[in-house]
Amino acid sequence: MDIEIVKSDLLEKIKNDSNPILKIEFEGNYIYAKGNNIFKSSVPKGCDYFYPLDNNDKVVINDKQVIKLRKVE
Repeated sequence: MDIEIVKSDLLEKIKNDSNPILKIEFEGNYIYAKGNNIFKSSVPKGCDYFYPLDNNDKVVINDKQVIKLRKVE
C-alpha cells in the first residue's frame, strides 16, 4: 500500500521523527505501521504494516512524498 503525504506540516514531522508509529484510518478502521530498517530481514511486531527506515531510523519517503507500506502476514 502506498501512502501519499499531502500536508506539508505532517510530511516534515514524519521526516524529522525517528522511527514513528503511523496510525492510519483506512476504510473505517485503523491500521498501524511501524518502521523497519531496510537491511533487516525481520518485520516489526504488533503492527499491520511496516515501512522502510534508513540507517538513521528516518522514514524512507520518495520524491513524490509517498511512503511504501508492506503488509505483515
